[in-house]
Amino acid sequence: MKKNNIEHTQLSPGFRRMCMAGFFLHAAAYMPFPLLAVGLGSEGVYFYLLMLAGLFLSGPFNAYLGDACYRKSVFVWPAAILLVALFGYIYADGLAEWGALALIEGACWGLTSAAGVTLSIDVTESGNRTRANVAYARWNCIGMAVGMFLGFWLYWQYAITVVLYVATVVGVLGILEASRIHVPFRAPMGMRLCNLDRFILPRAWLPALNVYLLTLACGIFASLVVWEADAFWLYGLLLLVMILLLSAVPLVRMFVRLSQHCQRGTSNTTLNLAIDAGMISGFAIASWQPNETSLYIGSVTAAVSVLMFIMATCPYYKNKRVR
Repeated sequence: MKKNNIEHTQLSPGFRRMCMAGFFLHAAAYMPFPLLAVGLGSEGVYFYLLMLAGLFLSGPFNAYLGDACYRKSVFVWPAAILLVALFGYIYADGLAEWGALALIEGACWGLTSAAGVTLSIDVTESGNRTRANVAYARWNCIGMAVGMFLGFWLYWQYAITVVLYVATVVGVLGILEASRIHVPFRAPMGMRLCNLDRFILPRAWLPALNVYLLTLACGIFASLVVWEADAFWLYGLLLLVMILLLSAVPLVRMFVRLSQHCQRGTSNTTLNLAIDAGMISGFAIASWQPNETSLYIGSVTAAVSVLMFIMATCPYYKNKRVR
């Protein structure tokens, strides 16, 4: 008989494995993200818009799949398809094939991200779930940063093909970690096929917009690191600092405390969606606009996001929090 991983501590074996799985998969996904459209020039904006479309198209099905299917499978299989899509870029020929892979990649990443939040909650005792949410988000953001910087280095030293090979291997490590987790049985609740549960928390719209603007600037700075190798330390440091801000305890708790008890997963998924959508939008803008214009847009957006957090998001949170 398998041992239940719900322990009276946040750092149960299942939760630790889930953190490592999230770290590896975020590193694998974001390792090539800023680099994929390098060869497409200004047409790269369409590539990233298709990826963004996939991210949102899969979202309404998160709750249904998590209810009707074995939750670990909803995490592992989309992650595996994502890695196949990454590997497929090596052999893709033409914008149409790249666009199809981008759409698949966005959809699979959306499903994987939402299922990861659900699993990290399932393997944690209820009294420790807020702490677990913070820890899981932090490991994801660290994986994102490590993946991008490793991708930059591999790209400059070797080629995009090497980045894709390494990303695939790192992603497999994440899947192997997730496959070792025992997930407690949850009886189906009869969720509708399409709904906002495990997708978007309407009450958190303002913090989500704030995070979106911050990560949009992150995405632009990441693309500038790719295009301006000589300015690596300048743009790289800005990018690293901003990504680490995303894992700050108050920010994650803000989303959780704007939700009812049964909406914890939705609040965390909303945060992840805002981060991913912002990063991909930043990549798209950097592909579309010249470097100087992109730098200006990123700098202004970053400043606006900080002012917005102080002047609008914090007061909104104090008035709307329910916990």
